[in-house]
Formats: sequence, C-alpha cells, structure tokens
Amino acid sequence: MVSKLSALLAIAATVPTAFAHYNFESLIVNGAPSEAYEFVRRTTNSNSPIEDVTSPNMICNQGGIDAAIMAATNTKTVQAGDQLGFKVNSELGHPGPQAVYLSKAPGAAQEYKGDGDWFKIYELTYSEINEQGIQWATFLNNQGVHNFTFTLPKELPDGELLLLRVPLLNAARHPAGRGTGRFAALMSLAQHVTQSEGFDYEAPPPCPKPDVPYEDVLHLSAADIACRTEYRRLSFDAFAPHDAVLAVPQHKEPRLAAYKISDLKRFVQVATAIVTCWLASGIVFGFAALKPVLIAEGVYSELCPADDKPFREDDGVIVPCAEQDIRLNLFFVVASITTNVASLFCGAALDRYGRRFCWNIGAVFFATGCVLMGYSFYIPEFDAYLLGNFCLGVGGAFVFVPSFQLSNAFPQYSGVVVALVTGAFDASAAVFLFYRMAYDATGGNFSLEKFFFGYLIVPVLILVAEYTYMPEHAYHSVPELEEKIERAEDNTRDVHTSDDDLTSDGERYHHVRSIRAERRRAKLDAIVDLTGDAEVREERVKIKEERLEASGVWGVLHGLPAHQQMLTPWFILILLLTVHQMLRMNYLIATIRAQSRFMLGSDVLAESINHFFDAALPIGGVAATPFIAVLLNNASVPVTFGILTVLIIVVAVLNCIPQLWAGYAMIVAFVIFRPLYYSAISDYATKVFGFATFGRIYGALVCISGIISFAQSGLDAWTHGPLHGNPVPVNIMMGATGTVLGIALVLFVAIKVGLHNEREKAEADMERMPLICEEEEGYGTRGDR
Repeated sequence: MVSKLSALLAIAATVPTAFAHYNFESLIVNGAPSEAYEFVRRTTNSNSPIEDVTSPNMICNQGGIDAAIMAATNTKTVQAGDQLGFKVNSELGHPGPQAVYLSKAPGAAQEYKGDGDWFKIYELTYSEINEQGIQWATFLNNQGVHNFTFTLPKELPDGELLLLRVPLLNAARHPAGRGTGRFAALMSLAQHVTQSEGFDYEAPPPCPKPDVPYEDVLHLSAADIACRTEYRRLSFDAFAPHDAVLAVPQHKEPRLAAYKISDLKRFVQVATAIVTCWLASGIVFGFAALKPVLIAEGVYSELCPADDKPFREDDGVIVPCAEQDIRLNLFFVVASITTNVASLFCGAALDRYGRRFCWNIGAVFFATGCVLMGYSFYIPEFDAYLLGNFCLGVGGAFVFVPSFQLSNAFPQYSGVVVALVTGAFDASAAVFLFYRMAYDATGGNFSLEKFFFGYLIVPVLILVAEYTYMPEHAYHSVPELEEKIERAEDNTRDVHTSDDDLTSDGERYHHVRSIRAERRRAKLDAIVDLTGDAEVREERVKIKEERLEASGVWGVLHGLPAHQQMLTPWFILILLLTVHQMLRMNYLIATIRAQSRFMLGSDVLAESINHFFDAALPIGGVAATPFIAVLLNNASVPVTFGILTVLIIVVAVLNCIPQLWAGYAMIVAFVIFRPLYYSAISDYATKVFGFATFGRIYGALVCISGIISFAQSGLDAWTHGPLHGNPVPVNIMMGATGTVLGIALVLFVAIKVGLHNEREKAEADMERMPLICEEEEGYGTRGDR
C-alpha cells in the first residue's frame, strides 16, 4: 500500500518575539529529514497566527493554497507502517499536545486545497501527571524536543494525501498567556486569540465537560482542558442558558455596524445614555437629601402616637417620631433593594429583547413611579409612597444596565464610556439634593407633587430619544468586529463561484474582481478606524491579560456549575460580607441625620452633616471612579479587599466618635468605600466565578443581601427603642462584625493566591531554563545535555 504525502506547514504561537517561535519546516521519513519546505507548504504569514477559525487560511495557513506555493511543494511517496514526523527549525519552546491529521486528495496533492474531509491518525499528549500537574511528552524536565515521529497507519488508503500537524500551546503556562486560561494552537487550526469581555474555563455545549472539583483541574486531559476554554461576556441575566453569554453569540441577533454611522451621531447616542442615567438610574439613593422634605411635608406623620408627635426645634427643623422615622427608612430600603434585584431581570430582558425594549420598560416604570408619588402627595388619602418608590427603582435599573451596551459605539474608548455611565449612576443621587435646595429656596412652594409631576418629562424625553436617534439594535461587539476584520483581510473572498461565467470576458472579469477588492478594502479601513490597527488591538489584549494576571485569582472556579461554586468558601465569605455591608450602608444612608443629632446633641450640626453627606455621596462616587478602575485593574484581589477592610474599620471607628470633624471624615471615607465595594464585588465575581455564571452568582448575592436588608427595620426599632436613639452600639456591632468578615475573606484569598503564586513561580523558572541543547541522539529522540 503506497501513498504520497504533501505536508502542511505548522506555524508558531501568538506570543511576543522575545520567546521562541518555531516552524515545523521539514518532513521526516524513516529517520531522514527532508530539506526545509521541500515537502511542507511554505507560508507567507511568517510564524504569525490565523485568528479567524472560519478563514480558508485555517487549512493551509496564509499562502498555503496559493497556486505558486502549491506547485513548488513536492510530494513524498511513503508506505503504510513508515515512520513519519516533523522537524522544527529551532526547538519546541512551548508545552502542549500534538495531533496529526490526513486528508485524501481527489487528484494530485499539489492541486488540493485541503477543503475535503480530514481524519486524525496520531496524537501526543502528556507523559505523566505528578504533583506539578501535567507533564507534556513534548516538554519534559523543562526541555523541548526538536521533532517528533509517529507510525503511518497500516489502514492508510492508496492515493495522494495531505498531512497536517496541529500542535496546541498550553497558554496558561506561557508568559504571554499566563492567567488567560486559553489553549492556543501553534498551527493555524483552532487558533483563537481575540479577547473581549473575558475568558472562562467553560465547555461549550458540544464538548464533554467532566464534573471535577476546581482543585483537580490540572489532572484533566489536554483535550478536556482545551474543550473547557471559552470566551464570554458579562451578563446580569440570572436565568441565562449556558451559551447565552458567549462573547460571540452562537445565535446571531441583529447588529448595527458602528463604522457605518457617523461619529457625531454615535457621540450623541452615548451622551444621551449618560444624561439619562444621571437623571433616572439611581435617584432613589439620594434619599438622605429627600428625607427632610418628606418629614416637613408630614409623610407618615399619622403613624406617630399622641404622646410622640413630630416637633419643631428652635431653629425650625422638624424632628420625626420613631414610628415615622422607621417607616421612612423602610421607604428607602424597598427602593434600594428593588434597584439591585431589578438589574437581574433587566439583564434577562436585555439578553433576550435588546436595549430598546429595556429602555421602554424603564421609561414606563419611571413614569408610573412619578405619577404614584405625585398623587400620593397631592391626595393625602392616596398612600402609594412605597409602590411609587418601588417603580422608580425598577425604572432606574432598566435604564442603567442596558446603557453599558452603548460602549460598543466606540470600541477604542469603551472603558471610558463604561466609566461615564457608572459615574452618571452615582451622580443621579444628586437629583433629590437639587430638589431639596429648590424646596428650601422657595420656602416649600416647590412641593413634592409639583416636582414629581414635572419630572414626568424625563421618561417622555427618554422615549422621544429612543425612537428618533437612539440605535434600534446593539452595535457589533469587539469579537464580532475582529471576525469582520479577518474576513475583510481575506482576499480569497474576492473570488465568487459566479466568476466562472465571466472567464470568457477577461476585461470584465478583472473589473468585477477589482470592484470587490476595493469594497473589501474600504470596509476593512472603516472597521480598523473604529477598532484601531492590529498593533492597537494586540496591545488591548495584552493589557487585559496583564490585568487578569494581576488579580491573582482569575479562573479559580471557572467551569463549575453555579450551585457548586456557591458551596465553596469563595462564595460563602463574599456573600456574608456583602449581606453585612449592604445592611450597614443602607442603615447609614437612612439614619445619617438621626445619628448626627444624637451624637452631636445639635440638630443644626446634624443638618450641616446631612447637607455635606447629600453632596458628598454623588460627588464622591463620580470622583472615585477613575481611581477605582486603576485599583481593580492593577491590584490583586487580596490587596483590593484589604483596602476595603481598612475602610470598613475607619468608617466604623469614626462613626462612633461624637465630634463634628469625625462626622465629616467618616462621610469622606464612606463615599469612597461605597462605590469601591460595589465595583469590587462584580470584579470579584467575574474573576473568581466567571462570566458564564456571573448572572446567577451576582443574582444570589444581591437577592440574599436584599432580603436580609429588611432587617434594617429591626435595627431602627432597636435604636429607637431599647437604645433610646443611641446609634453607637449598632455602629460598634456592625463595625466589629464587618472587620472580622473582611479579614477572614482577605486571609482566605491571600492564602489561595500565595499557593497560586508559588506554582506560577515554579512554572516561570521552568520557562526560563535553557531548552534542549543542540546535540541529539537521533530524530524523534531527546538529546543528552
């Protein structure tokens, strides 16, 4: 049984040039190597990767199906049972498995483009699994081989065949890919280096996913690990199916091409989203500024007993009774919990129906909330305060979460857009501050019903903008644009099957091809202008990889089902801390004035503290945004939560000191801590648990924390009852428990990161050790050092 082989060229990994790149340039037959590229098709792509798995270049690499290169590559005659192999031009510098495929040519191998069926004839994975993890057969004892050989199957059919070698690089062990959790192909097959919102160790549906603990991930086979890697995007959808958060969705939804829309229009769209979030997304968190107005208007004063009516201080400030104060605080708690929980349902709606649907829902709920609040103040007998505030919270969430989607309008500046949207959410707490200032300036003439009925203009303007110039569908994400770039760079797309009808008219044939090429290049230029050139895009990927590595915990639980993730200390500790801090923050926001009044013994001083807090809360959230981004992108998770724990202690200590300066200092620390904590929670969830289960994990955190936050009414009752208005015991208790939980989480994560860093250091030392020396015992064997 005699066969003829023409080998396809294997290319290097996508790593910096400072590390060894290599090409398998020679075919080995029964121990004898051929000349370089004698039987291996040469590439015009040097040793660079093919990033688009749908590209024809995935078969033979770039240039491998060019007529001149195909004709220049010879065909080798071999027999079944022969020893074949590949020889690398330097040495194999990266660990990973190897695989070899064959495809039968319908005619001469020199004329075959490899677009038929392929079958695997050989694979080389690991030699052993020890305490250090998988030891690849091609990279034992920190030394790479120069070549490898295998036996040609006896069942091989006669005829001319193409031979393809597919090596896979364990990028998690390579300095360029460490921390990204991806397996990269050194060959053009299965190469995918685009990074978008994040990487997960999560098998897509076609792959069998072994059910193993996260500690045993190193004991999986190479195929299992490679199968588990997947790109994913962030989704708040707690009900998302498994493949719904892929960076490039398997089921394509309508997308808009940002490069076809003017910069000005996209700028206006993003600006509208930012202004909308400022006016509507988180106004319920400005409760501290609204509360004095509610008290002055007598909201819930009917709950006060006859012997404990609200009274007016000498300075004219009205002090509420305990029952009124507790009910007003519940008014805030309901809205706060609603805004957080509604984000999960908004995430589900966004993934299924798009941003426009969510903004419509948000506008309707927001308008409903304004109407209910307005009529509640206009008609005293109509008590819909809680329901109205509930609707404001829902409406704010359905406006805020979908606005992040507009970051794709400017892919190069998506981080800036996200930061501005987040800052607008924090700034929206100032809406009630401005209203209270107007209320005081008019002596109460600018009543609550006038404000809320007048504020109906906001949801109206939202709907007007939505149906005039806001995008109907989402813009292409960065991974989708990368796919478009790959296709636009492929000049084989200039050739259509219909061209066969034009071959008789050479001039028209070339004219049609030229027009297609011009259109393709024009589209490529437009996309590149939007996303940046290859160097810019690669730099973005590098930066994201460095950020993942800096976290120290990326990927620790990726790939596990959400219910298993929730049974680990990683989830339990962050849940306990989140429950505690949401309760602590809501309690402080709702009672800041009452606490200051008791501790300072003066409502005048309490009012100054309250006014400072009203302004500092939105300003602090906006001002802290860039610093939070720098911290989360560059600091490890233990360092981040160590800083949070320090802030927990600082806030608790200052909140127990009955001095005016301590009150101001406490507010400064608190307005820094609050946005940092919320950002750190979502950052922790993506890095530890992964994008695939983010909705479920974040949803569980928010929902459980929200339910327990109703215990704030119990803290209010305790403060107003047995403690006679003294908040210090509550502050001490909350400060002490928060400190214990913060330290416990930091210690746990630090220990885990320390163990991880020790493994990383050992692997880095392995990477730096010299590779195999040039002396060899023979082809297919490892030379002695």
